[in-house]
Amino acid sequence: MIETDLGHNDFEWLPTDELDSVLGNFCAALQTKDGQEYSKSALVGIRAGINRHLTSPNVGRIINIMKDREFMASNQVLTGLVKSLKREGKDLSTHKEPIEDDDIGKLYASGVFDETKPETLQNKVLFDIIGQFGHRGREGLRNLKKSSFVVKNDAKGRKFVQMAYNEADKTHHGIDCKENVKAPRMYESNDEFCPVRSFEKYSKKLNAKLDDFFQRPLIKVTENDETWYAARPVGINTLCNFMSTLSREAGLSKRYTNHCIRAYISTKLFTAGFSNRAFMSVTRHRNEKSLTSYIKPFEDEHQAVSRALYPSSSVVEVVNPEKVTLTVTTISSNSIPPSTGNST
Repeated sequence: MIETDLGHNDFEWLPTDELDSVLGNFCAALQTKDGQEYSKSALVGIRAGINRHLTSPNVGRIINIMKDREFMASNQVLTGLVKSLKREGKDLSTHKEPIEDDDIGKLYASGVFDETKPETLQNKVLFDIIGQFGHRGREGLRNLKKSSFVVKNDAKGRKFVQMAYNEADKTHHGIDCKENVKAPRMYESNDEFCPVRSFEKYSKKLNAKLDDFFQRPLIKVTENDETWYAARPVGINTLCNFMSTLSREAGLSKRYTNHCIRAYISTKLFTAGFSNRAFMSVTRHRNEKSLTSYIKPFEDEHQAVSRALYPSSSVVEVVNPEKVTLTVTTISSNSIPPSTGNST
């Protein structure tokens, strides 16, 4: 608010109607440092950030600037900005690509998930948690505690890990009763990659003096040491850059981000035939329409699509060296016969 020269250093305490007016003017004046328009995702993110600030314990306003009718005017300003970006072709926001299957194989073969070392064991557990529980925000990861998880057995005696509560993140604030139905489980697999086994080992090696779930790994330890981690939490930037770091260390084909894990899980579950409700419980989406931005073809599927658009050798008949008969059957209705062309 201060940077846009709106003159409201204490905007948090303005009456609702005045706050709506200030927010509308703020949105209309938003530009990057070099004078460019923000993308749609950036605009929505800024609004969500302001809402988190207003409802934080330090401020404590019981409002929702994204949904309450009292803020309809300011939200209409933001909606107008988004429509303007689309009209002018300036909405260049992109969604993350899923991790390729070949790169998943490299991760497990490279040693970055080695369970005999503190740092790589933490890599394995962090990767599993992002994938199995749909974590995307660095704040959500940073705020996880030892008490955030519980290990249980289902009615058939199969062991699994579950969140002890629906912790708040950027879109889930732990106050919506609808979130209670979203309780993903991370089941044991009883193989060398079992996520429950690595989770339990990691939990036992944590420092008893710190409640944070992600603690800084110690350098020199042995398998018999009770503690593998220091009484200091992992930094938020380290968590944010986790997948980027793994991409470099494992020699992956491209630099991935944490969000790419989520895209991989969404695409994998979709291609495996799971219902939208099933993988919404993992990805933590509230709206089925938002799933489409995460479901993208893998590179092998891109290649398969490309190949399908070209005639196969079986439909090409060489009559003589100077004459080739080419028959291509196109994808069309039954009323349209296949085309035949001769070239000399």
